[in-house]
Amino acid sequence: MKTIHDRRYTRLITELRQIRRRSGLTQAQVAQKMGWAKSTLSKIETRERRLDLLETYDLCGLYGIRLTDLERLLRGKREC
Repeated sequence: MKTIHDRRYTRLITELRQIRRRSGLTQAQVAQKMGWAKSTLSKIETRERRLDLLETYDLCGLYGIRLTDLERLLRGKREC
């Protein structure tokens, strides 16, 4: 099974999208800060494109998510 279909990855992307929205950031704003095209973030949030480890780390940094918070997200515990 590809990791893009793994329930943990799905949960991670769902949480990252919700955190972005709660922060009041648009896809365009985040993409610009990350140096991506808006379509890149859109594809990530719809799971058409997979985040790699360093992209995940940088995106979490932008959203203020610590590595311990990321671990909770992957385990399914909402505490971020």
